[in-house]
Amino acid sequence: MKSRLATLLALSLTMLAYIPTAGAHSMGAEGAGFITGLAHPFMGLDHLLAMLAVGIWAAQIGGGAVWRLPLSFIAMMTVAALISASALACLH
Repeated sequence: MKSRLATLLALSLTMLAYIPTAGAHSMGAEGAGFITGLAHPFMGLDHLLAMLAVGIWAAQIGGGAVWRLPLSFIAMMTVAALISASALACLH
């Protein structure tokens, strides 16, 4: 029962992260600058809730997932940032 509750909490937090932030990643005046880009994942509620959900999910799985799942999350966020900063972002 405890495992099911934690999984439900993780899924709920993940889904709630996307509701109020739809379109929040547009390049406006706040989007200019390297430091602002680095700080965004730690100051944006959507990213904080997603990181919390990944941590809860990894703890529920246990074993090697405790470090592999969060590491994969960070790696994919890095890949997305690199794509965004590259010319590939202009090809849509």
